[in-house]
Order: sequence, then structure tokens, then C-alpha cells
Amino acid sequence: MKVLLFSFFIISLSLSTQAKSLDITWLGTTCINISDGKTALFFDPFLTRPRLWDVVNLQKFRSDERVVSKWLSRVDRDNVEGIFVSHTHYDHVLDLVTVYSQTRAKIFGSPSTINIARGGNIPEDKLEVLSAGKVVQVGDFKIHVLPALHPSHIFSFILADGVIDEPLTPPAPLYKYKSGIGFSYYIEHPLGNILFHPTGAPNPKSTVDATRNADIVIQGIANRKSTRDLIEKVFIPYKAKIVIPVHHDAMFKPLRLKEEVVDKDFNKRMKSELPDVLIPRLIYGEKYRFEKLK
Repeated sequence: MKVLLFSFFIISLSLSTQAKSLDITWLGTTCINISDGKTALFFDPFLTRPRLWDVVNLQKFRSDERVVSKWLSRVDRDNVEGIFVSHTHYDHVLDLVTVYSQTRAKIFGSPSTINIARGGNIPEDKLEVLSAGKVVQVGDFKIHVLPALHPSHIFSFILADGVIDEPLTPPAPLYKYKSGIGFSYYIEHPLGNILFHPTGAPNPKSTVDATRNADIVIQGIANRKSTRDLIEKVFIPYKAKIVIPVHHDAMFKPLRLKEEVVDKDFNKRMKSELPDVLIPRLIYGEKYRFEKLK
């Protein structure tokens, strides 16, 4: 597997396995795997990508085990110890039960996340309810749970808003995946700190802890107010060195290995306003290796 190596903004290709690196693999939308070679964290499990018709026809939809297996083969699935969910719209959580069945990793998320897991008969000792301010340790990763807002879909409305207040048994209509409580995650690690911020609606800048710097920001850019808004409220306050934009791909189309996804407007604005911040080329299923971040 080709590995894209980032070492203090020097980009090279590598086929070797480095012991001291943080490896990040993007699997579309906000589905991310982060690994230090010993422990891996999996965020927002969404690999089976329904067509638009599947969304609007109100029929039950099932996670595809073969699709999930194919894409999990691109990451170190045997080391996945935690599955973290930002919120519970289907495009962040549809494959939760299937990813669990193939990794047996513990699931972390809101009460709505836990009810999706319960609908899949996942054991209670594999579930942990999160709330803003909570801190959990998984391997050498220390994960801080931050509150997160969801941007409006149209005018001031959020589609499928609300909570999932009872077990959701798959297959289920996609509209039943209500948003639930939203989280971002600030991840501390000896090799570097990461902000997983999948929402395009940042919290007010005044709420950012000034002691938290993020070497890498994984930023959702769908439905953002503006790139400038993210620059002012996320990238500058967290002193980002590297920004990985996500949730800007065509989510109604199947994932295609090696396909590159670019948001030219976002990249252009970032280059103009934050020229020293690195934005990697995003390719489905590629591993991005980051070294010497601190």
C-alpha cells in the first residue's frame, strides 16, 4: 500500500512501516482511521453509501458487510480499539454495527449512538456514553469530548433533527437516524495532537481552550458559513499546522479506490489566508503518515 509521508511539511512517498508516526486514512465524508501502529481509532463509520433514491424512498436500508470489509482492509483493523461517533445522522453512523462486528472495538458516543449499537445487539460492556467535557484514554490516545454544533441544511433547519431515544434495529429507514447530540474530539498523543472537527459550524472562538494546539485539524467543510469563518474560529485559535478538509465529496456515490477529491475554493482561500498551513491531497483509502509533529 502506498503511504503518503508528511514530516514537517516535507512530502514524500514511503512503502516502509514507521514505528513513530501517526497514520491517518480517509474513507470518505468524515470517516477517518487514526493509528500510531499499536492502537487505532475509527471515527464516523460510514462506508456503505446509499444513493439519493435510497434516502428519499423511506425504505429500510442495510449496511453492506462486503463494502465495509473492503475498506477496513485499507486500515489496521486488528488494532482498532475505539469507534467514535460525532453525531448520528446516517452519513456518520450507518455502518456502526458492521464495523463493530469486524473489529470488536468499543463504541463511544451520545445516547443516540448507544441506541443504534443496542439495536445491533452489541454488548453493554462495549458501549460508553459520552458527554461534553469527558476524557477517555484509548492506548496512548487521550480523547477530550467537545460540544459541537450542526450547520443548517436549508435556511435555519437541520434535517432529521432530534434524538434516537430507543434501540434502532437495522435495517432501518435512513430518516430514522436523527442527529442526536453533536461532538468534536480533541485527541492528545505523544506524537502530536489532532482536532477531529467534522462540523462546518464551529463553536464561538471564545469557547476555545487557548492551551490546546492542534498539529492536525480534520475539518468538515460541508454547509460551512464560509472558509473564513473556519479560519477565524478553528484554524487560527488551534494554531493548526495541517488541515485535512473532509465531508466535501459526493456522498451519494460509491467510494472508489484511489479517487482524489478536491474542494478548489477551500484550497484557494486557505492558500491565500494561511499559506503556511499544509493541506494534503485527499485520496480515498490512502494512508497519510505524519512524523515529527511536535
